[in-house]
Amino acid sequence: MRSESAQMIVFLRRGRSWCTLALLIAAAFVVSHRVNAQGPPGDVTLEDIYRVAMEQHNFIESVTVEYNVRYEVPNEVPSVKKLDLKPFRNIFSFDGTRLSMQHFDAGGPDAKRRYQSVYDAGHTLTLEDSSAIIDPEQNRTPTVGEFYVRSVLQVPLRENDKVNPESRGYYPGCLFPSGAQSAPAYELTGQKEDVDGASCYVIKNPKSTIYVDPKLGFAIRKQVETKGDGKGGRRLQAERRYLDFKDAGDGIFLPMKFVSTVYCRTSDPAEFINKPAYVCNLDVVSVGINAVTDADFMVDIPSGTYVSFVGNSDLNFVVRGNASLAMDSLLKQDSKGVPEVTAGNSRMWLLIGVNVFLLVVIAVFLLFRRKPPQNERTRNT
Repeated sequence: MRSESAQMIVFLRRGRSWCTLALLIAAAFVVSHRVNAQGPPGDVTLEDIYRVAMEQHNFIESVTVEYNVRYEVPNEVPSVKKLDLKPFRNIFSFDGTRLSMQHFDAGGPDAKRRYQSVYDAGHTLTLEDSSAIIDPEQNRTPTVGEFYVRSVLQVPLRENDKVNPESRGYYPGCLFPSGAQSAPAYELTGQKEDVDGASCYVIKNPKSTIYVDPKLGFAIRKQVETKGDGKGGRRLQAERRYLDFKDAGDGIFLPMKFVSTVYCRTSDPAEFINKPAYVCNLDVVSVGINAVTDADFMVDIPSGTYVSFVGNSDLNFVVRGNASLAMDSLLKQDSKGVPEVTAGNSRMWLLIGVNVFLLVVIAVFLLFRRKPPQNERTRNT
């Protein structure tokens, strides 16, 4: 039999083993919890997120989308009363060089179209009611009022943005690791936060915080922007949420719903600071990637539309008969498919106007010129 002292030594040794095992388990739990909370050290970098997001942006060569926009005004804010927050519907197409946007009143397919803008062949056409204006200024592209491609997908539309892919005006350009940009550089915090049930990486700079979902190709799920309050602090400026993602294939995930909350300005009464001024709700009806056709850039021109050319009124003409035309046909004044296209020459009308004016002047002169008195005519004879 072992002595009592020997049994005590074995017990202590076994106790130390169990204690060591318990400490190892506890340490593993702590490390695991820390990894889950902050993300595995070195598992992803800001450059990785930028590279993947840029690959997705480069893959998107064209987009066609239809969506509805409506607003909510939770507070009676003075600055909001000046805004036009009527609901509307947009149909937008973009293929890298051409743009088309049709703006409708809210409602179904029969809602009134307020205007259509098309940018093609270096010209911008704006069609509203029975008037169309063609502007040769290449920098004027119809992007004003476009929400989805520019604000939600944050794909560059302007020539300057496409030339400079590192522009901070859109995602992922804002993540480009360069100190040459005017805006403060973003940093990957190393933490993860839950956004709508998804574990997201947190990217931030002093003005903005972006939450990206690694399971959706680092698509943005939430973005919060702040602004200086003039007192050394920060105030909420806007919060954007991207919801109901659709798998478009090739690692592209498109949000089908977008909610943007815009907060009150510093010019508003103090009690409204950090309170929502209005909420913009965007709901996608349909969206397609790399499926744009020439038909998406046709212009449906009703009969009687007066087409005017900025800087060259000699090209102005009136369309007789409803027509669906491409921009190059309008620039060439191609009458194929357009019954009775009548050209109007401004110089001809100017000459006609001058001649009519001269004839009126001569007629008035002849009518009212002074006749010699009767007795004077008798004396002369």
